[in-house]
Amino acid sequence: MDHENQYNYQRIDLSTDAIRLGVPYGALSYTWGDSPDAYEIFINDRKSLVKENLHMALLALRQTDEDRLLWIDAICIDQDNDKEKGHQVGQMRQIYENAEQVLIWLGPSNRGIDSLMDLARRWDYQTSQRPGAHRAQGWIDSWIKLTADETGPYKEELTANLETLLVKFGTSKATDHRDNIYALLGIASDARASNTLRPNYQVSLGRAICHTISFLLFDEAYDPSARPLPEDMDFTTFLRILPKLSDYILGWALQTSAPRHPSFY
Repeated sequence: MDHENQYNYQRIDLSTDAIRLGVPYGALSYTWGDSPDAYEIFINDRKSLVKENLHMALLALRQTDEDRLLWIDAICIDQDNDKEKGHQVGQMRQIYENAEQVLIWLGPSNRGIDSLMDLARRWDYQTSQRPGAHRAQGWIDSWIKLTADETGPYKEELTANLETLLVKFGTSKATDHRDNIYALLGIASDARASNTLRPNYQVSLGRAICHTISFLLFDEAYDPSARPLPEDMDFTTFLRILPKLSDYILGWALQTSAPRHPSFY
C-alpha cells in the first residue's frame, strides 16, 4: 500500500469516553476471520487495509441511496495504538448499548446461516404478534430456548462472573488471546462493577493473565513486587487451571518463592 496516501488516525482524548464517530450511529458485530488477505478501502480519501470478512460486510451493507454511519472496531480504533485499543475495548459495552442499531455480519450465505435466518424470521413473526413491550421479551425468550444446554439457559450468563465466563467462552477464536479476556469484562458481573481489571494492550499476554489472576483471586491490581505470579503462563494453561486456580497459584508460590512472599499463605 502507498504509505504516502495512507490514512493516519487523529488522536482522541483518552481521558474521556470519546469514540471516533459522531452520533447517531449503528454498530457492526462480526468476526475478524483468519484469512491473510487484506483489501484496500478509503477513509477520507486515504487508503487503509481491512480483512476479507470485513470487506465483504462493507460491500454487502453499503446502501446506494443514503449514507450509513457505522462504528466498526477495526476501522474506528487505531489498531497500531495499544493505549487507544485498551481505552476503546474498555468502552465496548457502552458503544454497543448506545448504538441506534446493531448489525451482525455472519458472512456469506451458507446452509447454516440460511437455517439461522429462517429461524430468525419465524421468531420475528411470532414476536410481532405480541403487543408492544412484550415483543422484545419474545426475542429474549426465543434466544434462551435456542441456547439452553446441559449447564442451564443462556440467561444465567447475564449475571455470571468473569471466571464463569472464561470457563465457558475462553476457548472462542481470537487472533490475540488478550481479547479472550478483555471481551468479557463488559459483561462479567464482577469485572464491570470494578475498575481493578481494565483492557491493557501495552502489556504482554503473560502479564495480562497475571492481572486477571490477581483480580480473580485477590480483587486487586497486579503488583509483581508485592505478590508475584507466573508471567510465563500461556493461555491454554490458564484456561486449564481456572477451576482450581487458587490451588495452582499456591502450589506455584510454594515451589518458587514462598519463603520470600508469605502473603500467599
